[in-house]
Amino acid sequence: MLRRLFPAADVPVVQLSVDATQPPAATIELARELQELRHEGVLIVGSGNVTHNLQVAMQRMQLGDDGVPEWSASFDAEVVRVLEQRDAPDLCRLWPGEAGTQAHPTPDHWLPLLYAYGASSDADALSFPVEGFAYGLSMRCCLFGGPAAEAAR
Repeated sequence: MLRRLFPAADVPVVQLSVDATQPPAATIELARELQELRHEGVLIVGSGNVTHNLQVAMQRMQLGDDGVPEWSASFDAEVVRVLEQRDAPDLCRLWPGEAGTQAHPTPDHWLPLLYAYGASSDADALSFPVEGFAYGLSMRCCLFGGPAAEAAR
């Protein structure tokens, strides 16, 4: 992904580990420590999808079924709601939980969103540059910040 964003490879990159042993609220609190880096021009990327149940996706792909299951559509809509409302407690309640673990059987593609959210602030504009579903999974991308956020500072 970074090679396509920065083909000259002129951006320093540091990878953070995802600590699935910590509760979601601790992930957000840790990520708040990254907010200062954003003011220094550091790009923070959390990689994953809003839903990431690959077993379901593979089954649907084999069947040629590109429909959207209700659980995937409702989880996607709930993520949008809590992000738009900046509702950290509700964001933390989404995983684990029945809908959360169906959307993400393991937290490795869920927790990066919490890091990105925690590194953002209330002044950041929220946008969704990519939306839609593929084989039942939400491909939604969330962008915190951008020109609107910079103008508000």
